[in-house]
Amino acid sequence: MKSSISDEYKKWVENRVMTAYKNLSDNPNQGVNSNEVRDAVLAKIQARQNH
Repeated sequence: MKSSISDEYKKWVENRVMTAYKNLSDNPNQGVNSNEVRDAVLAKIQARQNH
């Protein structure tokens, strides 16, 4: 069964979010890359609205 684009997009968004938080936890002294987290959160919100 072919997954829909929204499913692919949701997976991509989840990966963005996990990567952002993983980078944060891996480098706690570096500080958060706020743009990375913000973009991931906005993408997550947009994916939720588009569904």
